[in-house]
Amino acid sequence: VDVRMTQPLQALSSQPAISIRSSSGPLTLLPATSTLPRLLIWQRPMLSLTDSLESLRQLLRNGYVIVSEYDDDPGHWPAIAENRHLCFTGLHAVQVSTQPLAERIQPFNPELAVFANAIEALPAPRPAESEPELQRRPLRLFFGALNRQADWTPWIGPLNEVLRADPDRWQVEVVHDRAFFEALAIPGRTFTPTCDYPTYRRLMGSCDIAWLPLADTPFNRCKSDLKALEAAAHGLAILASPTVYAATFKAGLNGQVFTTADQLRQALTSWRADPMAMGELGQRARSWVGDNRMLHHQVAAREAWYRSLWDRREQLTRLLLERVPELQG
Repeated sequence: VDVRMTQPLQALSSQPAISIRSSSGPLTLLPATSTLPRLLIWQRPMLSLTDSLESLRQLLRNGYVIVSEYDDDPGHWPAIAENRHLCFTGLHAVQVSTQPLAERIQPFNPELAVFANAIEALPAPRPAESEPELQRRPLRLFFGALNRQADWTPWIGPLNEVLRADPDRWQVEVVHDRAFFEALAIPGRTFTPTCDYPTYRRLMGSCDIAWLPLADTPFNRCKSDLKALEAAAHGLAILASPTVYAATFKAGLNGQVFTTADQLRQALTSWRADPMAMGELGQRARSWVGDNRMLHHQVAAREAWYRSLWDRREQLTRLLLERVPELQG
């Protein structure tokens, strides 16, 4: 919610004549007689033909342009298809985080915009460390994810080989995933249960390397590169699977892709031997994020699209009612 809703809307509200109201529950709607342009951005709506039509009718009667904010593969939830993709067809427009996700959703609603995930503000730079200082302390590897056991299981063997070969030179910071924590073969490991976003970012920022394994599945291909951006913003060196992340590396973000156990072992052992090179990689990645993937870079595009939706609201409403005629009246 912070990254897809709270932070982008706060950035947007810095523009003149734009105000934001947010709620995780019912909202007091503006009356239909109001001339104030109004959009309702609904995050991951799970709508049903039996329970949601009247809520949508009320929003339409009150003159709202309704936008679905969606950032996961809709094929993962059978209820979406069972309800004729109402969470896309029954709204004026959809905004998503990636182009592959846009291609999955566009057949159900062609009024669609891609706003890539971005960083609100760069954290303070990492303190400078000399080569002897880096060689004296363990390198800290970060892993923080939910429901990723299928992604990391194929790689836990070679990862543990590297850690066991030099256990005093490694520490691992794990957030969310207890099974991954238990599978690690060194004592230098720390576990934090599911936590709030600031805590997650603080723990990530205390590390040197972000490990981002991601299996090549239809669900994962719709994911965004947010974890790499967060890690890069903190100056971490990124070691990632090619799924999702290779495209961002190709666009300019500095990082290391692995596709084999040997590549995984080689990347980690080379960074352990030359931590200055690892740190320089992280700093280049941080600079790239600052130049290319900050929220303020997309404020103008968001505002222009939202204003365009309002200007075209009558046409978009006609198209919406053609898709879902049950919403008429």
